[in-house]
Amino acid sequence: MFKDEEFKREKLKREELKRKFPELFHGISEILFEHDLMGINFGTNTDEYEPEVGTIIPELQKCSDHKDVQRVICQNFVYWFGDEACKKESDYEDVAKGVWRVWVSHLAVKSPPKWGEHEN
Repeated sequence: MFKDEEFKREKLKREELKRKFPELFHGISEILFEHDLMGINFGTNTDEYEPEVGTIIPELQKCSDHKDVQRVICQNFVYWFGDEACKKESDYEDVAKGVWRVWVSHLAVKSPPKWGEHEN
């Protein structure tokens, strides 16, 4: 499990992403919540996948198609939920296609987020 310090760092990064890119963050969070691959959607806990979104978004810059996004999502779910989270990458295809659409739409409007850059 996470050490307190690591958890705090992840939360700060996530909050910065939510502030800088609210539409992107919300769009990806909504897709993960709708598909609910981990079975944690109880209807009212719509922020449940926010930690995963916070680690997925910085990796999207490296993706060139939905297959790359599929690998990123799978890797991040393993990071957050353990090895059992991604037995078959193919289970993540529909989610990846949705995230890819949101990402491409985001790029059409804004330049991609660069992790660690600060607004002036």
